[in-house]
Amino acid sequence: MGIGKVIKVIVRFKEMFWKKDAGFFFSEEAFPTWWTQLPDKTPLLTGWAGGPKAAQLEHHNDAALLEIALQSLSHIFDIPVSELKNNLAASFVANWQAAETGLYGYSYSTLESAAARRLLREPVNHAIWFCGEALYEGEDPGTVEAALVSGKDVAGRMLGG
Repeated sequence: MGIGKVIKVIVRFKEMFWKKDAGFFFSEEAFPTWWTQLPDKTPLLTGWAGGPKAAQLEHHNDAALLEIALQSLSHIFDIPVSELKNNLAASFVANWQAAETGLYGYSYSTLESAAARRLLREPVNHAIWFCGEALYEGEDPGTVEAALVSGKDVAGRMLGG
């Protein structure tokens, strides 16, 4: 199984400044990938920097990461950072590799992943069970839904279902 570094910035604005039917925005910025809450119209964007981009940013504190994220949005939408800050209602930075117990923020499949998933899906002495998006086998890998489905599956197996 492959693992990678990722930093996520979630920003909620007072008012939406992007097209209401937009789902994703891609760029070459420090935070190159952004997504909306479609179909929900909440003025919230999630920014994602993964792999080498996350490695370049990982030693910045949360305030600096938010500033870099806003600069990325400024360039993508051609809106001054000051205007974005005036419109900002709330923010959250998730820098997993900077956490004391974290090293990576996402997983991805490799040629060996199927065998690794089979091994990790088996409980150890019926006492230790593993679940999460990395162990999910289905149509929507790499999502919160995948993690929830995997957790529900393990809970069912633990309870004998």
